[in-house]
Order: sequence, then C-alpha cells, then structure tokens
Amino acid sequence: VGTHPDMVKLVANRVHTLLQENGLDPQDTALALVGHGTRRHVDSCRATLDLAVALEAMAVCADVVPAFLDQPPEVGTVLDNLTRKPFVLVIPFLIADGSHTTQDVPARLGMTPPSGVEPPFRQRVGDRQIVYDRATGEDPGLVSLIGALAEEVP
Repeated sequence: VGTHPDMVKLVANRVHTLLQENGLDPQDTALALVGHGTRRHVDSCRATLDLAVALEAMAVCADVVPAFLDQPPEVGTVLDNLTRKPFVLVIPFLIADGSHTTQDVPARLGMTPPSGVEPPFRQRVGDRQIVYDRATGEDPGLVSLIGALAEEVP
C-alpha cells in the first residue's frame, strides 16, 4: 500500500489540508515524514524515502525530510539537524495510531501529547511550532487506494 503511486497524492492532499487548517505558509514550513525503518533490512525505509522525494518534487513544503524510528536519520534529529523552518508538519507514515504514533514519535520530538486529544494537534517545542498529524494509515482515502490495489490483482 505504501508504495502505490496514489499514496503521493493522498499525502500531498493531507499536507495541503493541514497547511490550510493551521494557516501555515508552505515556504515557512517543513514536512517531516516519519517511517518506522529498521537496521535489520536495508530497504525497510524505501517507501518513506521515495514518498519524501516525490513530495519534495511537488514542493508541498519548503523542506521535506524523511525520519525514522529505528534507523538514521532518526526522528529525534528533525528539529536540530534536518530543518530550521519555524513550522514543522509531522506526518507519521505508519499504518495506525498505535503506540509509535501516539507516544514514541511525539516523545522523540520533545512533545507532550495533550491528554484526550486526537491528532492532529499543534504544540510549541523550543522555537518551533509543530503540527502533529495522525498516522497515514488512518486517512479515510486509504480505503479507495486499497480498493484500487485489489482490482489490480488477477
């Protein structure tokens, strides 16, 4: 699912929505696309990296940076090393709003998720405003993408 060509459009649409809802200028905003990754398999990061390249080519934000939970570049380095933009959209490129999305990624970014609040939410970390979104797998548009994949199977 993560490598389907329509995933680029799905995530780009989500970025556009988040920018509009939060009154952000794409030129002042970075997109951090956070995948799981693993050091045990060299291509575990491929879908996230390819998606980041495609979104960067579309210029959805001034910076588009991939980051990972379990391999470099690690999500904890986003604010210090990967971008200096004042606004950062964080989209977990994960299948569901499990503990990685709700706890691990925000903690590694120095965020404290508000109690009882579902993503997206906005929070200041140091001199940055972060808009933290739900997992990509929670996007309602994923259903039609999965349907398209099913139709491709002979």
